[in-house]
Amino acid sequence: MKIVKSDWKKGSVTVKPETPDDLWVLSQIAEPGDRARARTMRKVKINSSGSCENATAVVKKPVTLTLEVTKSAFSPETHSLRISGTVIEGPEDVPRGSHHTFSIEKDSVLTLEKQSWLNFQKRKLEDAATGRKKNVLICVHDREEAIIAETTPTSFAILAHLRGNVAKKSLEGTAQKTENFYEEIARNIAEYNERKNPKSIIIASPAFWKEEMGKAIEKLSDESLKKKVVLATCSSVSGNAISEVLKRPETRQALENVRSAEEESAVDELLKRIAKNEPATYGFEHVKSAAEAGAVEKLLVTNSFLIKSREEGTFHDLEDIMRNTESARGEVMIVESEDAMAKLDGIGSLGAILRFPIE
Repeated sequence: MKIVKSDWKKGSVTVKPETPDDLWVLSQIAEPGDRARARTMRKVKINSSGSCENATAVVKKPVTLTLEVTKSAFSPETHSLRISGTVIEGPEDVPRGSHHTFSIEKDSVLTLEKQSWLNFQKRKLEDAATGRKKNVLICVHDREEAIIAETTPTSFAILAHLRGNVAKKSLEGTAQKTENFYEEIARNIAEYNERKNPKSIIIASPAFWKEEMGKAIEKLSDESLKKKVVLATCSSVSGNAISEVLKRPETRQALENVRSAEEESAVDELLKRIAKNEPATYGFEHVKSAAEAGAVEKLLVTNSFLIKSREEGTFHDLEDIMRNTESARGEVMIVESEDAMAKLDGIGSLGAILRFPIE
């Protein structure tokens, strides 16, 4: 994402999304009550001379409108962001108070204005703009099967599922065909590395297969790829193994900027503190009291709860908790990865790691 210009004091930022992920990020930031401005197509009534007086025909024309946002949603099917609202600024032939929906796509220019920005909202934009949270390539494998996946803002996406041809009756044949399979995996990793340019490449397997895989990687000519590789252990070759790899201590350093790993770690820390009766709390009223007391070190909110509060018109109450947290120098983390969200939703969708215990 490109930040064209920003004036945080005036609450305004103009951005140019460059990928579908950028559009998804903006869908999490645009909220009811915000102002959104963009170039758009709009039906207007005109007469034969082209004016609106005594209009007899309807035409579509490009206009620049400012909306007071009522709803925003990202469509993964069309890779577009739809922002709906009422018109508050625009040309004379567009009635004030009428409804309109922007369809924001890649390379569209959008201006968002808020009365005040929360720190976590600024971080989302800045992370998207600087690319600090690049994707990570993960390969889980054994001698017969391999799954290659990449991390996404919310979870991971499987890119390839490979199967080898191991001749189990012949020890000599097994070694030769297994070696060829490792080389096939390495070629696929090299291809995805070139296409995706991941920050790191995690190669994991049960037992010692990853060391054999490492030898196949060493045969590749791309030295920059080799520097990205981190070896890890997993219990199986499956989608669940990818989630397992994200939590492994040997991959933590490589994944320090990957959102899903950060969220898993934070939620696990919250649950551990709750189980040990250490400073932590959960549930809306308890978290609200902790935030008002300035006790919240890290506030965890599921994205599903955030969306639900917007839909039900209770977002203002949740926003108060987030603002109280940040005003006391606490951190707000919106939990978006599937596994971490499921855990946090299980205790009420809202929790807090505290600086000190409260009654």
